[in-house]
Parts: sequence; structure tokens; C-alpha cells
Amino acid sequence: MTHSDLLRTTVTVPADCDLTVRFWVRTITTETSRGDYLNVGLAVTGIPPKTRFSLAFDGGAQWRQYSMSTGTATTERTATASFLASETAGNGVTAFDVDDVTFTLS
Repeated sequence: MTHSDLLRTTVTVPADCDLTVRFWVRTITTETSRGDYLNVGLAVTGIPPKTRFSLAFDGGAQWRQYSMSTGTATTERTATASFLASETAGNGVTAFDVDDVTFTLS
């Protein structure tokens, strides 16, 4: 059975500001074949949404830090950060732990 979990939040980015999103991820799994992923995206007003990170089930049990940013613009925008964990009907289970998500304007 396939299972997915989605965590998403939207924030306002003022004009002439850059939003940086930082987060930590670790993966705990009993899987032996590919198929479980954590896709992390950042969608910004006026820019087509895209996946910034596609982390596979075999990413490792150690915590790793990642970051992504919007870049600056002359107008106010909205930015949506999303974390989509997908688990397939494989032969094990996978947990993607996401921690210490921070949003910083500069």
C-alpha cells in the first residue's frame, strides 16, 4: 500500500527581501529497494513551483541540514514550502524525520 504525508506552509515575503528556509532531515528505514522519497519544494509567486530536494530512503540515519531561498524581488510575494513524504508498497518501512525548520528574512 502506498502512503503519503504532506506538510506545507505559506509565508509572505516583503518586497526587497530574500526568504531562506533551513531544515534538518534524517531517514530511518528497513527498505532494501528504492521507492520511498521526501520531496521538498519551494513555490514563489511568479515563479513556477519546483522540487528543490528529492531525498531517497537511503539518505542515512545521520541528521543533515539543507537550505533553500526565494531570492529578492521588488514586490511582495508569497512563498510556500512543502515537504511530501511518499512510501511505496515495498518490503519495509521508512520514516523521514524533519526538524528545526526555520524561515529567515534578509
